[in-house]
Amino acid sequence: MTLRIRESQTTVIAGEKRLADSLHFVDGLNLICAENNMGKTTALMSILYALGWEGMLSPSRKVPFPPAVTTEIAASSERLLVTESYAMAELEAGANDRLTVRRAIKSESEKTELVRTWKGPVLSQGPGEHKSQDYFVRTGGSAKREAGFHHLLEKFMGWELPEVTNWDGGAVKLYMEVVAPFLFVEQTRGWGWIASVMPRYLRIKDPERRATEFLLSLESLTRASERDALLAQREELRGSWRASVDAFVAQAGEKGVRVENLPRNPTGDWPPPVLPTLFLLHENDWQPIGAVLSALRRELNETAQEIPRVEEVADQVGNELAVAEERASELSGLIGGAARDVREQMAELQSLDERLDALSQDKARYDDAIRLREFGSSEDLSIDRSNCPTCEQALPATLLGVDVGPVMTLEENRTLIAEEVKTFSVMRDDARSVLLASRQRLAALQSDLKDIRRTIRSLKTTLTQSAEAPSQAAIAKQVRLGDRIEEFNEFEIKLAGLGSDLSEQAAGYRRITSELADLGERGGLTASDKQKLTAFGDLVREQLRDFGFTSMPPEEVQLAQDTYLPMRKDVPIRPDELSASDRVRMVWAYLVGLMEISRTFETAHPGLLILDEPGQQEISDDSLRALFKRLAAAGGFGQQVIVATSKPAAAVNKMVENAEVALHQIDGYLLKPQKS
Repeated sequence: MTLRIRESQTTVIAGEKRLADSLHFVDGLNLICAENNMGKTTALMSILYALGWEGMLSPSRKVPFPPAVTTEIAASSERLLVTESYAMAELEAGANDRLTVRRAIKSESEKTELVRTWKGPVLSQGPGEHKSQDYFVRTGGSAKREAGFHHLLEKFMGWELPEVTNWDGGAVKLYMEVVAPFLFVEQTRGWGWIASVMPRYLRIKDPERRATEFLLSLESLTRASERDALLAQREELRGSWRASVDAFVAQAGEKGVRVENLPRNPTGDWPPPVLPTLFLLHENDWQPIGAVLSALRRELNETAQEIPRVEEVADQVGNELAVAEERASELSGLIGGAARDVREQMAELQSLDERLDALSQDKARYDDAIRLREFGSSEDLSIDRSNCPTCEQALPATLLGVDVGPVMTLEENRTLIAEEVKTFSVMRDDARSVLLASRQRLAALQSDLKDIRRTIRSLKTTLTQSAEAPSQAAIAKQVRLGDRIEEFNEFEIKLAGLGSDLSEQAAGYRRITSELADLGERGGLTASDKQKLTAFGDLVREQLRDFGFTSMPPEEVQLAQDTYLPMRKDVPIRPDELSASDRVRMVWAYLVGLMEISRTFETAHPGLLILDEPGQQEISDDSLRALFKRLAAAGGFGQQVIVATSKPAAAVNKMVENAEVALHQIDGYLLKPQKS
């Protein structure tokens, strides 16, 4: 999990002139020395911009550059209008894994959301034959989509940014722009306090805390993720519970059964204090199913006492048997056809689902291609042109390679696919409705066949009995009563089965609730977290002493166990409690300590720190000397610090004497005319 800036370049095209800078950076401390307004901030801002991290500054899409890069630039004795400008950076991660990126600052052909990349060291070794690929940034999907630049950069750095909670309670990615303020300090607002520039418009809860947890690889962040996972499980359980209850209520409703006291939302208390009850409409009144069943059983007993003899209804029974057998044969044929319809409709629905999925993927690809083209990309969209875009069938060879008319634009293709999605969605909804109706019809036919077969058995039994046997009419009534009793008994059994399922889900709900409570009781910090924070606090206090911090005794400065920010006597330190120069010293100590802790503990810190004009608030040279000495040690640990300062190069040389430092002395403007 590393990131190094090996080269950076800012280029401005003004008229026929090309002005540029080119800076090479090594491990350890890199110092850029230049007078104010000569372009040193532009050099650092180009790095921030090339990384797509300027979103940390504000939600504005306005590029964070002075007029010399965007509108008008001084070239020798004249001022020229800027027609084009762009920022480039050559990045390194791991063992010489290089990635060169270029992003337009001002261009008529490329939008600022476009990032062009090359897999290789283009700035340091020349264009070569490095593979080029375009991506987008500062727009929706850039952190998650394959064509998103931050998605690429995250993988390149070896980061795995976690999901965190936003202000709406949902899970979102911990965006790079939220972590960036701990790695890059701009001079205008960045020195007011620790991560004083924070993109709160991204609506992440406790962004400073989550970014610090990530950079320190604290297990408390994992616990926060566990909590989010438990909340997701609870939501999934709620959905399952509601689906089970709704299905049972719907099934009961189809049979005229009403369900009461069955909670639609999960509860850990099962069975509930008031038990679920089934009601039937009996004698124009909703009555509990138990009372109705008792009434039906009494009626069945009474019917059994008044049955006429077979000899009185023999001819009628014979006719009914013939009709019943004919109906059974007819139902068998209908059931076979209905079952075949269900199978075919299920296959059709699956085909529609697959087609819709393919169309959605195609639309996303066209969306990305259009977005990249709008940003200035000239790459072709890679699609398979050998298949029909509508039905996916292979096109005849006679149509391939033949000019058959004007080619549809990307927008026309996307519009066509969007219309196809609408059409296929309607078709899928219709297919689902047809399938549901077919299944209901099949179930009804099967139920009818079951009933008619029972009737046939009863009629045959009647005809084989003696003349003194009871009449079929009475038997049929008994059968119908018995069927109703059986059917309603089945609902009571199903309710009991549902209760058993809900009991298991209630146990899961209790477990989730208990684990959530346990996470809260255990707090966010593990023993390992506390060890890291203790060491981090020691580094902060050590630096405060070295840097000449005097607003309060450095040994009294602690790090809060919840926000990880400085506190004193268990009370958070407010910036206005410190002198202006000590606020700057506190920012130094915190950010440098955050980088240094990765030398002894495994963390996600990339080992990169960029500071623009740290000598704020007329801070003493002694303090600045102590800072530079501290930063110069980064090279021994393979880390990199880039600092821009307006201190004269001679003064800086004295401050860093006997230390290995890469000093970039800029005479005049940073952007200088280049040979054609």
